[in-house]
Amino acid sequence: MMRIQGVFFTLFFLVVSCGVKSPTGTPQNLRPETFYSATSDVPTCATKWPGSSQNHSAAPLLGVRPAFEYSLMSTRYPMVVHAMNSTKVEYATRILAYADKSWEEIVERLGFRAPRADGANGMAFGQSVGQVSGDSRIDIYIRDDLMAGVGGYTGFTGFDDTTPEADAVGYLVIADLLTDVYIRGVVAHEFFHLSQMAYDWFEHPGFMEATAVWVTDHVFDDENFYSRYYAYYNKTPSQGLDHISLADPYQYGAGMWYQYFDETYGKGNGSAIRKLWEATVQPEMENTPDFFDGMRGIVGSDANLNMAFANFGLSRLLVGSRADGHHLREAELWSERVIPTFIELGDLTKSRSVAWSAPAGMQPYSHTFLRGLDIPDAAKLHFEFDAASSQNITVEEIRTSATERVVILTRSFDGIYDPETSVKAPVPVFGNIRYDVDK
Repeated sequence: MMRIQGVFFTLFFLVVSCGVKSPTGTPQNLRPETFYSATSDVPTCATKWPGSSQNHSAAPLLGVRPAFEYSLMSTRYPMVVHAMNSTKVEYATRILAYADKSWEEIVERLGFRAPRADGANGMAFGQSVGQVSGDSRIDIYIRDDLMAGVGGYTGFTGFDDTTPEADAVGYLVIADLLTDVYIRGVVAHEFFHLSQMAYDWFEHPGFMEATAVWVTDHVFDDENFYSRYYAYYNKTPSQGLDHISLADPYQYGAGMWYQYFDETYGKGNGSAIRKLWEATVQPEMENTPDFFDGMRGIVGSDANLNMAFANFGLSRLLVGSRADGHHLREAELWSERVIPTFIELGDLTKSRSVAWSAPAGMQPYSHTFLRGLDIPDAAKLHFEFDAASSQNITVEEIRTSATERVVILTRSFDGIYDPETSVKAPVPVFGNIRYDVDK
């Protein structure tokens, strides 16, 4: 019997009903249902992570394609936009233009897999919901009844049984009456989920979301809306790379790491991220290999991956007005809100020594940023860690001005990290910092 799961994961709202292509394992990443609270500058996110087959709270959405009365076919790619009536023709035309652009950039220029054709599961041009026959075009539906703040979702249709891989087929739903800045981001993000499904349906959702945010800058490079999500990643830098937040868009902002990874181990043109997705392809529902395996393979070893993430700390710091030439592409254009949260050490000239701690501890593959002000230029900083705190921690000191120092702590992992089975609980990290000035 086919096992059914429900999972929502997207920049704004992704709905999928997950079947098992080869039922030989047990699904991992089981997490509770939740909904994000509204934020001031990005759409509200609603997320339901993989859960048991008995959870039917999303039943009205899962596997049910929206109704439509009007269709508009692409003349460039196998895609069709459906709307409830022809009065939406201008809006549908814009949706289709952005979908065409997404296909052109993601598939043809960046080289990612094209979405799998949905065959008879799809809706034929001019067909009404409930008819059996369909065609292989990718279906994009416009809906005017999504909850407030939800921009769209990607629906799961089934697996592509023409391949031995755990790849899947789906469709897109886009909310009605989105402003242009949101439409483009939603369409590109959701389209990339269809491409991801063509590689590995069972990949870690954090990786899916982060790379779907990262790709929007490559599809629409004339605006930096994606960086607003990076601010949530840097707001709590002591949370791990694969951390899933149930309160804010943290995992979407983790796209910053993949931008660094692509610029460092590729050419900044998507080649390294494409290799990561290629490395996740698997025949079974068990998520092996996963994206950490892919990163490990590209950089060469666990030690190299730990070093790469430590080096990434500087890129997390040098954003906005801090950018000095050693930053990520376009980082100098990002809002000051993207600058990471600091643990303030205060004015060390008054005591020359201060105790500090990471209040929430540090998860594997995370950073903590300590900032000291009014420190003499000739001062030498000394770090005294609690013995337990120093495990898998590296320290880098950055002079950001003549009197300001930022200390970047990186917590890595000892051994092979698995995003689904490794212990990711934060560990306490604290100690003392002091400075001496040579006479």
